[in-house]
Amino acid sequence: DLVKAGRQARQAVGYLPDGDMVVVNDAEHLVGRKGVEVAVLSTRPTTQGLLVFATLTESEAEAR
Repeated sequence: DLVKAGRQARQAVGYLPDGDMVVVNDAEHLVGRKGVEVAVLSTRPTTQGLLVFATLTESEAEAR
């Protein structure tokens, strides 16, 4: 679920059940939508948990 806009333009932010944050590129228009499919690009450990960077899957991107 994407719950808010990210810090950079066009980003959206969601959270995994364990609290890890997922930043999705080019997904700001989907904020508030549940069950968005993403593909993980990279991860980075932080003091607050894992930070996941992702992009929309091809099917989600086509649904724009």
